[in-house]
Amino acid sequence: MNHKPTDNLLFGPQEPLGLLYHYTSAATFSDYIAPNMNLMLSAFDRMNDPRECDRWEFDWLNPTGDDFLQGRDRLNDDIRAHARLACFCRDEDTPEGKPTFFDIAYTRGFSRPRMWAQYAGNHSGVCLMFDRHKLLANFEAHMAEHRLTLLFGVVDYANRKPVGGVWRVDAFTVIDHEYRALGADRYVLHHVVKHHRELFFRKQLDWRDENEYRIVLYGKSQGDVLASVSGALKHVVLGSKCAGEPRQKIIEACCAQKVDASYLTWKNGYPEPMPLVAGGRQLFR
Repeated sequence: MNHKPTDNLLFGPQEPLGLLYHYTSAATFSDYIAPNMNLMLSAFDRMNDPRECDRWEFDWLNPTGDDFLQGRDRLNDDIRAHARLACFCRDEDTPEGKPTFFDIAYTRGFSRPRMWAQYAGNHSGVCLMFDRHKLLANFEAHMAEHRLTLLFGVVDYANRKPVGGVWRVDAFTVIDHEYRALGADRYVLHHVVKHHRELFFRKQLDWRDENEYRIVLYGKSQGDVLASVSGALKHVVLGSKCAGEPRQKIIEACCAQKVDASYLTWKNGYPEPMPLVAGGRQLFR
């Protein structure tokens, strides 16, 4: 990007990957995220892409025993059981040349009408804006405390081609001599670290407009995984249909946590955020 980033979170170009955006319902934010400033990570099986939510089939290269069928089933089960994901979108690249203020508005992560419809209660929820650097620092602290493996990055989009046969070595191939040398438990982590881009950071092309960024915590954690977003949550954007009691609860939560907020209007389809909370105070009713 050749355009100087602005300090204004809502208008103008931003630092590349400086901000991440998470769409969710009004109730999820006011009842579960805001009270303790924690974000619950999702189980891998809850993803929407069949490439992720459906069971994987692993090839086994040069098996030397008759236990490989159980071994590949266990690999699938362990990876799915121990991976937790937080999914975000990001700003699109600023258009080349001399983009106008209006051109840049459509590149922002909170200006995605289809994502508002799908992930934020058909425009009745919120889009949370995070400082990526501070968010990753929080996840790193959680990783260290709970002895988990932290993986993060942008998602690539490609349609997988079923070619290559049994001699293809990739994320869906188990190499027998490595499995035997490491043992079942250590091999799973070895395989995840080695192939994490293919396993967790690749989706089918149909999803490419989401421009996704992911944070993955992997390990044998018990129950729900909650990571702090304190200090990382910079702004809350309310959807254009967020009204009544849900809207007021969000405003009160933002005031209590001293997180600025705005509500998004669509002026003949043009995304225009209007200030709502600043410095812990509600500006308009």
